[in-house]
Amino acid sequence: MKKAIWVLSLICAAGFTACNSSADHDAAVLADSIEAAGEMKADAIEEHAEAIADSSKAAISATEDSAKAAAERIENAAEKKADAVK
Repeated sequence: MKKAIWVLSLICAAGFTACNSSADHDAAVLADSIEAAGEMKADAIEEHAEAIADSSKAAISATEDSAKAAAERIENAAEKKADAVK
């Protein structure tokens, strides 16, 4: 009888360990899934930030070009006015 109880306790312990191991595995899979989702979100945020930076650079470049063209027009108008006064 003692042997039977001992064998049953060994079987129960092995079963508990197997269940516990499965729970650990499930927790690890869940953690990996959450980590992957976090990395995907971070990558998406980084790509969005890069797109905004590129758009901002293009807008700055266009503004600079426009300002240079306006300055040239003003300079040309000033030169014409100075020539007319001479």
